[in-house]
Amino acid sequence: MITLEMVEKLCSKADVTYDEARSALTEAGGDILEAIIALEKQGKVKAPDNGGKYSSQDSAIPQAAYSGQENADRSHQYTNHKNSKKFSSSIKNFIHWCGRIINKGNNNFLDMTKEGQTVIVMPVTAVVLLLVFAFWIVVPISILALFFGYKFSFRGKELGTEKVNSVMEKVSQTTDNIKQEIKHDLD
Repeated sequence: MITLEMVEKLCSKADVTYDEARSALTEAGGDILEAIIALEKQGKVKAPDNGGKYSSQDSAIPQAAYSGQENADRSHQYTNHKNSKKFSSSIKNFIHWCGRIINKGNNNFLDMTKEGQTVIVMPVTAVVLLLVFAFWIVVPISILALFFGYKFSFRGKELGTEKVNSVMEKVSQTTDNIKQEIKHDLD
């Protein structure tokens, strides 16, 4: 099936009209390279400047006709193109991964409660950013909050599980135990 994209691509590559490109692609069965070769044979496309010709053969086969330096240059260009595609693909995958992580962080929340009443609700993304950029402020304030009877829990699809919240509850119990021991020692 010949698409508009294919016709437009052939028009830009071969500098031919839309109708010429469409008919060449139809004759070539949708193969753009074969269509370029057919247009070249018809005299509608000028041959490449370096004196070569368009070919539908594998690029590794005709390279034998080139000098060693030309082969090295072509191989180097192919490798660079291949590496740039791998790199851009890796960057794209990394950006998608970051997007998924941020989305999960925005859909999960840290709740700070005291005596059953919610005091602060923050998306996990904000908590992580605070920990990264203000670690020395956030951690001591969190510890002090635990000693003043505040409790922390997570809610959301990924972090609102019983396992995670049972750990948070154990932290609260441990601080309560430490508080009781300190009170006992002072009395």
